[in-house]
Amino acid sequence: MVNEKDKRIREERVLEIVIQSYILTGTPVSSRYVSRKLDLSSATIRNIMADLEDTGFINHPHTSAGRVPTDKGYRLYVDSLMRLKKIADKEIDAIRAEYRSKLKSLEDMFEKTAHILSNVTNCAGLILFQNEEQGFLKHINLVLLSKKNVLVSLELKTGFIKDYIIEIDYPAAQILLDEISNFLNKELYNMTLKEIKDYLVKNLEEEREVSYRLVETAYEIMVAILMEGLHKKLYFDGTSHILAYPEFKDQRKLESVLKFFEDRETISNILSGDLEDDNLKIYIGSESGIHGFDELSLITAGFKFSDKNAGKLGVIGPTRMDYDRVVPIVDLLSNALTKILSFNE
Repeated sequence: MVNEKDKRIREERVLEIVIQSYILTGTPVSSRYVSRKLDLSSATIRNIMADLEDTGFINHPHTSAGRVPTDKGYRLYVDSLMRLKKIADKEIDAIRAEYRSKLKSLEDMFEKTAHILSNVTNCAGLILFQNEEQGFLKHINLVLLSKKNVLVSLELKTGFIKDYIIEIDYPAAQILLDEISNFLNKELYNMTLKEIKDYLVKNLEEEREVSYRLVETAYEIMVAILMEGLHKKLYFDGTSHILAYPEFKDQRKLESVLKFFEDRETISNILSGDLEDDNLKIYIGSESGIHGFDELSLITAGFKFSDKNAGKLGVIGPTRMDYDRVVPIVDLLSNALTKILSFNE
């Protein structure tokens, strides 16, 4: 009689074979195929597969005698059974060659990286960059236009430059605006705009009356800038790779996936939900709770700029994407992007 430990090992091995076969072929996996792989009888494999089905790790499509993995099965696989593959030398060479091409701006860099992710993984590549709210202050200049209107010229270390016309609540003098500019440039250099706002809130409570007006006006200006339209930007490439997978020939699945890809705000929200955590993460199908995501998986990792979390990159593919191969690529490119950005400081 097989003990519990050996039973669990057998079940995990069968699940691993089912998942790897389904990733490769996209067709349900028969007990006969698994039996040949493990040199066990078909009857034994059928019993193991029945147990895996009862516990929700695989299921049995009505039109087939084979089994396919469930989201629960994929989750066990990526958490415990996955064996990461070494990235092929030719893929590393191809990535390096892409980055050698001349890039005029950070925007070019992010578009290029999304394109590389897509081409190398045969999935959709995406990057969310907190290019403004999380951008790091390089220089700010304030010019009085009228009694209550101020021109704010803002430059971030990412290369983002923009002018804003801000209305303040009381008449100001240029001398006060010069003091605020000097204060922001000297004390708050290399902070994100959000960090600056939080810093000013704290100082509003602590500063003595003599400098209260300066801090209050600085806070008012920074809040106005943040409300003016500083947005995270999503770079996306390779939807066609997803649609080429045979499972999306089904009209219902195709329509669901297309609607999901059209909703860039939802995709941005998924990525921005945990921007402070730059660890690699895998979101699988229905476990995300996101409408239209049932047939998809997302692998993400964070990247840094000036030693601070600056955004996320990743790939979206079918739930049967080749996790063993794609995970190392996402990890490689997140580290590469961090290094490249450090050279642009």
